[in-house]
Amino acid sequence: MNRREALAKASLAPRFAVLSSLSLGVWAALAGCSDPVDGGVAPPASASPSASVSAPSASPSAAQTASASAAPSAVAPPPWTVPRTLSSIPTESDWDAGKPDAETSLEGRSTLCKLRIIREWAAIRCGNGIALITQQAELGKSGTDYVVGTASGATTFIRLRPGVAGFARFSSESQREAFFSYSWADAEPAPRYLLLSEKNRHREVLTRSDTTASELVPAIATPLTTRPSLGDWSSATRLTGGASAPSDCALLVLNDWLRLDCVKPLSSDSFDQYTFNAIDGLGQKGKDHYAQTAGIISNELVVELRMAKGRQRAKIVTSPITGNHHVLTVDWPEAGDRPQSVVLAGNRK
Repeated sequence: MNRREALAKASLAPRFAVLSSLSLGVWAALAGCSDPVDGGVAPPASASPSASVSAPSASPSAAQTASASAAPSAVAPPPWTVPRTLSSIPTESDWDAGKPDAETSLEGRSTLCKLRIIREWAAIRCGNGIALITQQAELGKSGTDYVVGTASGATTFIRLRPGVAGFARFSSESQREAFFSYSWADAEPAPRYLLLSEKNRHREVLTRSDTTASELVPAIATPLTTRPSLGDWSSATRLTGGASAPSDCALLVLNDWLRLDCVKPLSSDSFDQYTFNAIDGLGQKGKDHYAQTAGIISNELVVELRMAKGRQRAKIVTSPITGNHHVLTVDWPEAGDRPQSVVLAGNRK
């Protein structure tokens, strides 16, 4: 019996994450489910005295169960903890001595690289002939927050940081790839998303495409004092945006902030590009709302805005030639504790 089979047989702890072939797994209240797949991280059978990640309880609490039942689209915070105190970069012996706190599951995981969690570090070990990290985003400072392995197969170490959504792509000489993605809301004890997959799922993480979209904005008790960080959006609610909302855009709401994330697929017969125009009620640019385009021909758009009482409207143009556009409308009654509706109406000519 190999080590993995022994761990699987001995383990009585619940699995942390489930990732199907079509949708992302999340750190949710999924205790007792089948083994995780496609890059989700499973806990070890037992925690050694030196382990830094705490094991979850055997079953979710009554409050968690009631909350999940009342709001199917809500995802509970991860039932484990990653240290926030900075520690030194792990050594190769930390992996070899059997000190990792978690490792990738057997089903559907990346066969190019393996992942383990050591304290607040993600340790990613790839095989020989790997051009390590051919693309990365939000990983922090090289040499401090991440250390890149060599093409001979040494381990790459990436520090997991609260408030951050990080990404890295690993490529091999044979054109195979592995994609690492995580997102950690500052208010939560650990990353809600932590993936190592053969498919790039980072936008799915950023848009929470694994959760059920809601038509209702959650009640807003106290507005946020600052704009959410990228990692904070991992605890947001995904909205439908209305019946005519375009499929290439995703809407997220976190307290009184709204995030619009659009990516228009490139095609040989289309050169459509995004432009964002505030119409009314959006406040001051760079303070109350932010808009950024990216991509080869500005085919990617991210807008974040603070929702306010009254009516807010913005126009998202997808083609300056045809006039194709979407109109974003937020209606928040003066006496309401939340916006009554958030609609992104598509207009395709």
